[in-house]
Amino acid sequence: MFEPKPMASLSGNLLARKGEALPAMRRSHLPASAAAPREQQARIAQSFAHPTEELPVVEAILPRNARAAFTLRLDPDRHLRLRLASAVGKRSAQQIATEALDAFLDGQPGLDALLAQARRTPPNGEG
Repeated sequence: MFEPKPMASLSGNLLARKGEALPAMRRSHLPASAAAPREQQARIAQSFAHPTEELPVVEAILPRNARAAFTLRLDPDRHLRLRLASAVGKRSAQQIATEALDAFLDGQPGLDALLAQARRTPPNGEG
């Protein structure tokens, strides 16, 4: 079916003696416009030498409907049970996990006060 490929052999033309090796592709002579990259580099370096005007600091504020993500690692038995509950209940695993998390968080005393305090505190911790 498949015929083996012939073995490649090294000939004297492919070998180079120490100190006599040449690059596989020789560079052609550079055109007269070779100074253009140097001019571009000089302009770029000059633009970094002079500081630009200071930009105002902008705080990132997430909208209320923004979402965050995390990875939940489950053992195989819990994962299978979650998938089965999802199929039987015709709800996504996301919906089931969110509902269970909400029930847990609602039972934690003092979280609402901490949440209100966190929302009043600026993101950079000042104030």
